[in-house]
Amino acid sequence: MAVNFRARYVQLQESEAAKNGLLENMLDEIDRLNVHLADINGQLEPLIDGDCMNFRDDLVQAAEAGGQEAAQLLRSSIIDHVHDQIPDIQHEFDVLVYVYANLRGLAKAYGDAKIIQQREDLDRFVRGFNMGHGLVNIIDAGNGKECSDAKIRELFRIQIGDVHCKHLIFGGSSDNGYARLLGPYCGNDNVRERITMLEGPRFAPELAMIASKVKTASFPKLFRDTKIEARPTSNIPPPPGLTPARNSNGTSKSYASRAAAPAPAHVTLDIPPPSNPKSAPPTQLCPEGIIGRNSEGQRVDLPIKPSAAIATALKPKKLCNNHHLRGDCRNPNCQYEHGVPLEGQEREALRFLARQVPCQDELYCEDPYCYYGHRFPSSMHEVDETIVEYS
Repeated sequence: MAVNFRARYVQLQESEAAKNGLLENMLDEIDRLNVHLADINGQLEPLIDGDCMNFRDDLVQAAEAGGQEAAQLLRSSIIDHVHDQIPDIQHEFDVLVYVYANLRGLAKAYGDAKIIQQREDLDRFVRGFNMGHGLVNIIDAGNGKECSDAKIRELFRIQIGDVHCKHLIFGGSSDNGYARLLGPYCGNDNVRERITMLEGPRFAPELAMIASKVKTASFPKLFRDTKIEARPTSNIPPPPGLTPARNSNGTSKSYASRAAAPAPAHVTLDIPPPSNPKSAPPTQLCPEGIIGRNSEGQRVDLPIKPSAAIATALKPKKLCNNHHLRGDCRNPNCQYEHGVPLEGQEREALRFLARQVPCQDELYCEDPYCYYGHRFPSSMHEVDETIVEYS
């Protein structure tokens, strides 16, 4: 009996079509369930750069109570904004708030503006904020101008691709650098509809162009509408031997005018040469107890130029830095040499050697008598070394 191969081929085609139809129905059902689950378990994820979106002065000054109020107000403002402006989100949702900031630098900014008296005031505000709600957080991004930016950029990329993130509220209005992060998403209608740009200070020029293409919001009860500006610090004397900058009328320039105007590339110290004729050639002594800062509030140490011969002679010795440089070694079991404290160029050479060890606080060290180094390549990359104030 002859086999009808054509008939069998038709039967196999019909079987394959039925199988493919079943698989397509199953995949459609999975997609429907995923969308349904995403709607039910949807999240709103505000992402805020606390270095350029600063909380109102009165909230920060209210310490823990102000922090708790800010956390609750931020959460309720976000929920109200979504209900009023994004009607597509119908289900209940969690609000996960992340505020990243360089808390050491931020405390310095609030302090310089005379908004708080000491860093602990900002610490108490942050503590209250983090206690205000379980899903609302201020996170210390670390010291450095770009630390918050780096974390926010990476978290943004993760959140924008997360199916559970129904909407992302982005706060970084005064930082033009975020235009490179947000710009590529403006051409995708589906993604663009999921972004709201939060305005505190006026949008930087490049961000303003992007803001015209997405939803925007502002919470004036929470955030300042201007950047923090340091008040003049003319009452802080410059280091001994340093001549303060002067205007043409002979008066000292203010902090603001010194920050805006270019400063000299170096500063001359009016230190007389050593009286001992047998000493090494005269060198400039770097003043202690004074911290020089650039316009970002970062520490810029004046260079130490010791006698090379003296530094070479001291290097193999195991001298106690606390004893010779701070005059106060509190370690009863110290194994390093004490004796008569070093003076003059010998002390300056030891300060130079001590600076070869990096300070763990880097550019944000607040100790005026810290003898560790703050000028290492890793921390001085793209850092302005022009000193505009002393503290």
